[in-house]
Amino acid sequence: MGHLLADIEKLRVDRGVDTWLVFGMSWGTTLGLAYAENCPERVIGLVLVGAALGRPSEVDWLYKTIAPLFPEHYERFIAGLSTPEREQVVATYRQRVEDPDAGVRAEFARRWTEWDW
Repeated sequence: MGHLLADIEKLRVDRGVDTWLVFGMSWGTTLGLAYAENCPERVIGLVLVGAALGRPSEVDWLYKTIAPLFPEHYERFIAGLSTPEREQVVATYRQRVEDPDAGVRAEFARRWTEWDW
């Protein structure tokens, strides 16, 4: 997670912001909390929506329990994945958003965001 916190701090510095209100939603709540702990002097407040800490039970809920409630959305999310990839959907998506090909990264980041939104 350290590299993600460094990215947030780089964004703050690059934009010339001294202190800011940090907004996080879902996984962003975890990042927001971690950033605030790491850089408390830079955070004037937190807005955290749909807090998720990434516990296994939360991951299972998002990718297994509620998937049947939104079959069309979930089908778009897993479209093109092989059966073994569908069994390890989070690991598969993580690999794809770290792919050397920028087009693959962008496509899977977009699809992951659409599912998680």
